[in-house]
Amino acid sequence: MKRNIRYYVNNLMLFERNREWLISNIKLKYKVSYYFQIVKSYLGVIMFKNYSIKYLGKNFTYDNPATPLNLQNYPYEITNKILANMNKRPKTALDIGGNIGQFSITLKHMLGEKAKIDIFEPNKVIFPLLLQNIKGLKNIKAYNYAIGERNAKVKMYVETGRSGTASFIEENASDNKDLLNTIDIDMINSIPSYTRRKHYDIVKIDVEGYEYNVIKTLKNITMNYLFIEVSSGRSKNYLHSELFAMIAKKFGAYDIVYSSTVSKYSNTYDILLEFENKVK
Repeated sequence: MKRNIRYYVNNLMLFERNREWLISNIKLKYKVSYYFQIVKSYLGVIMFKNYSIKYLGKNFTYDNPATPLNLQNYPYEITNKILANMNKRPKTALDIGGNIGQFSITLKHMLGEKAKIDIFEPNKVIFPLLLQNIKGLKNIKAYNYAIGERNAKVKMYVETGRSGTASFIEENASDNKDLLNTIDIDMINSIPSYTRRKHYDIVKIDVEGYEYNVIKTLKNITMNYLFIEVSSGRSKNYLHSELFAMIAKKFGAYDIVYSSTVSKYSNTYDILLEFENKVK
C-alpha cells in the first residue's frame, strides 16, 4: 500500500525543515545543490526505482520516500542541538538505533575523519543499506544487533518502505496493522564485547519507544553526554519520569543542556543530558 503525496505534505513540516537546512552551518554548496539532488532523486525513484541521493557529497541509499526531505533535519540537529551544547567536540560516539546511517554520517561529516563512531541497528532488512551508506568512511563501524537484557532472538515490527518506524512495540511501528510484518533480530546485552570500547563522549538513542528498556539494560559503558529521542509512542509505554530516574540510577546525576519543545500534540521530543561526573 503506497502512501499518497498529501500524507507527506501534511506530515513533513516542510517549512521548518527547509529553514533548519538553510541556517545550518554546512557549506553553501551543499545547501544549494541539495534541492537539485532532491528533484533528481525523486525522478530516479519514479523512472528507475532508484532510491538514492547525493547527501553531503556522498551517495546515500534509502527505502522511505520521505528520506530526502528528512535528511534536511540532521545538520541543524547535530550542530545546533548537540555540538553547540557540548563543552568540547566528541571524539567517540555510540549510535543506538542507527537506521540507515543518517545521524552518524552527518555527525561524521561535522567531526572529521578521526572521530570514531559505533552504530547498532537491529533491523536486518535495512542493515545492508546502512553498510552501503557508511562504506568508505573511516573509523565508523556498524553492528546488526539490538540492545537488551539478554542474548537472544526476538521479534521486531516493521512496515516495508518506512525503515525509521521499525519498533519492538506494535503501535509505534505503524498505525495500520495490515501493513506490519515481523522479523527475527538478534539481541545482545554487552556493547563492549563487540566494539571493545567502554567509554563514549556521546551516546545517541533513537529506538521508537523502547528507550526505557535500552537504558535499563545498558551496561559496561560510560558516557559524558546522552542524546535521546524520547518517544512514548501512540500509546503510553512508560512514564517519562521512570526513564529519567533510570538514567540517573545507571549513570549518575546529570544536567539537561538541551530539550526540544514538549507538547501534548507530539509523541516525541529530543533531549541532551550532560553527566556531572564526566569521564575525561
